[in-house]
Amino acid sequence: MKRNSLNIIAIAIGLTFSGQAFAQSLPADTSFTGLFNSVKSEVDASRMELMVNEMIKKSTGEHDQMLIDASAQNTAVAFAEAGNIAKAKYWVTKVQTADWKVATLSNVVRTLIDAGKLSEAESLIGEEDKQQFGFLFGTIRFKQGKYKDALPYLRPVEGIRNGNPELYAIALSRTDDIDQAFAEINKIMGKSGHFGADFQKEAKAVYVKKYGNDSGFKAKLDSVSAAESKKMLAKVEKMKVNEPAPGFEVTDFNGKTVSLKSLKGKTIFIDFWATWCVPCVASFPGMQKAVDYYKNDKSVVFMFVHTAEKNANATEEAKKMITAKKHNFDVYMDLKDKTTGKNPMLSAFQVRGLPTKLVIDKDGIIRFRTAGFIGLDEAIPEISTMIELAKKPVNNN
Repeated sequence: MKRNSLNIIAIAIGLTFSGQAFAQSLPADTSFTGLFNSVKSEVDASRMELMVNEMIKKSTGEHDQMLIDASAQNTAVAFAEAGNIAKAKYWVTKVQTADWKVATLSNVVRTLIDAGKLSEAESLIGEEDKQQFGFLFGTIRFKQGKYKDALPYLRPVEGIRNGNPELYAIALSRTDDIDQAFAEINKIMGKSGHFGADFQKEAKAVYVKKYGNDSGFKAKLDSVSAAESKKMLAKVEKMKVNEPAPGFEVTDFNGKTVSLKSLKGKTIFIDFWATWCVPCVASFPGMQKAVDYYKNDKSVVFMFVHTAEKNANATEEAKKMITAKKHNFDVYMDLKDKTTGKNPMLSAFQVRGLPTKLVIDKDGIIRFRTAGFIGLDEAIPEISTMIELAKKPVNNN
């Protein structure tokens, strides 16, 4: 199954609801669905393992297998993050569905590569897997400085593998194949406006080697940036709204309360999320980049509002996840009202699904609304475009 299809499955799974409360080991809701939702909210690999084993015991047929596989994948990745390679390998083998097994192995290997555990990552890719996971094997060789060995695995092949175009171009440069590197760089810059810092640095160096200066690279980059800005403006235009924000009052982890009234004069970015929501949590690395981008702009406030909780320990659960993921942003708890049973902010803003993101201007007008996952590369361009437009007066023409 292609990655897009797997993302759709993950998002669909991320939106499954079930009430639950935590006990010391297993959650109070030990139904199959309750366990599944608890696994998504958990960050401790050993506790996840306990719950998935219980899910396996409670499984009543093939229709449960996808949720077991998704939970096994989360557990395998959690063990990889914790550095327990043996357990990570074990949980990869517990995934039954072929497509999920491919995705699980890929995610575990990526996790190990990101952690710099290159030999451990390589040990998971057998000789028979190198064709299917070639771009990951190539990434390992690249990070080991073995650029020539990496080239055949990083090279994109249409209809067969995506490869890793940026690393491929860098590897060509570092093996002194400047003409081919130059061709690949221009091909990449003709297709996308989002480039990694290492790619930009290497591309600039290639232009200097080829022409003796970087003026051609600067001109190319300016042209691409202008085209990308135009595309982003068109995308953000579809997210526009122009309606008064409802009043709200919400408290953060530390007991600080803020309201729409107290934030008047600020541009507010609100991200509605929940620990059990897979695309919400997957968006956080990009969201952290956006928060860091605006850290010196005191006129902009980011609010990460946890809502639609499934158990009485939602605050502790959210704290645990944010700490484990090492995110540094302000989290507020939109807990259910004991009388109405509703989450006040979720209801007031009429949020229909998670994640949902809103931008409110200094006058309390909702200027933009969008829903769904946002990736690492698109986070700053998309969010900064919305925020900067929200800083300007509403154009009613």
